[in-house]
Amino acid sequence: MKKILETDRCYLRELVEADVELMHQLNTDPEVMKYLTGGKPLPYEESKKAVMHYIDTYYAQNPGLGMWATMLKEGDQFVGWTCLKHLDKSEHIELGYRYMKAFWGQGYATEVSKALIKYGFEQLNLENIVGIAVTENTKSTHILQKVGLQYQKKAYYYQTDVDFFQFTKQAYTDSIS
Repeated sequence: MKKILETDRCYLRELVEADVELMHQLNTDPEVMKYLTGGKPLPYEESKKAVMHYIDTYYAQNPGLGMWATMLKEGDQFVGWTCLKHLDKSEHIELGYRYMKAFWGQGYATEVSKALIKYGFEQLNLENIVGIAVTENTKSTHILQKVGLQYQKKAYYYQTDVDFFQFTKQAYTDSIS
């Protein structure tokens, strides 16, 4: 199990087959899925297929990128997942997250997203990082803006209308100097 990075309270690690059950719990919570599927749970097979895709092919084909289990250091609890991965049918690298409801509102998404942005620009040498969210998902759009992504336009990804945000390497460099 490969660790990707650590923050003060969390660490990210590659997904393992045992994560299928945890991902299924996450993907069947109506509140977690509200802006993704209208609250409908994803079938177990979809959760399994997603986890196995990263284990079997994505990590090897895309070094440094992926969807990772987000874990609390204290108690080694599964928070959810965070990603830097190719955005649906595009060359953009997307910052994304999906967390168990019990961990909402505690700053984990902001903390981990800031660390992943630093990793993306400083370790992977990415030129830009994007994020998307359904307009009505104001908590997610707030997080994206809080960590430095700027609203760009309305877009269509993953079969839905979304707000498209971007953070360029130049803007990142300017923000830390």
